[in-house]
Amino acid sequence: HQYWEIPFIVKGCIDNHINGKSTIMRKNQAYLVQPDDNHAVISASPEPVIILNFMAKIEYIDNLFSSYGTDIAAQINDAPTLLVDVDDALANRIVSETLQLQTTSLFTIEEKIIRCKILFNELFIQLLQQQMLSNFKHP
Repeated sequence: HQYWEIPFIVKGCIDNHINGKSTIMRKNQAYLVQPDDNHAVISASPEPVIILNFMAKIEYIDNLFSSYGTDIAAQINDAPTLLVDVDDALANRIVSETLQLQTTSLFTIEEKIIRCKILFNELFIQLLQQQMLSNFKHP
């Protein structure tokens, strides 16, 4: 597909397959799927699984990368599966806001898009921070 994804696990547990690698993921975790990734999700829990899937066009991510002024794109492309544990406060806000966006007519479509981009960006930044910290070597 020609877009980036950040699936966020709201409930349950999944067996996440990306490019031949399997990773068990649980509630309040998010991960990054790049456009060329071969991926599949299989339920790994007896309870129902709920996933919120945030998607972004390649051009949108290219603009985010360019705003950092570094070669962050190469680091992301060379990284293993990027996943992050989302803290409870942000997880609750993500669930609350996406539910509100889906069930209310108080917002225009443009406002909904902006709010979704903000949530995507927050998850994306957490994934980038984790990647940068994992590359940081103590002297």
